[in-house]
Amino acid sequence: YYATFHVASVLTGVVDHGNMPAALDKFEPGLGKQYKRLRDLRSKADYAPKFEELGIADWQSFRDEMTKARTLFELIESLVEVQDGR
Repeated sequence: YYATFHVASVLTGVVDHGNMPAALDKFEPGLGKQYKRLRDLRSKADYAPKFEELGIADWQSFRDEMTKARTLFELIESLVEVQDGR
């Protein structure tokens, strides 16, 4: 999550976790929703007792979520590179 947050901050200039979804949607509609989902999972993992019982209990599900997180990171990273003219 935090790697995605930091690359998104580079893209948007936003440093507030709560404002990030709206800022990302300005670059690509729907991106904020994906980011918010990742942020919500991170919060549950950090603060929810028995997180493993919240529906992400098997290894394949964890792998799927990690793939989604990596894909989101890479998409935002590519937008940074486009913005920087790379």
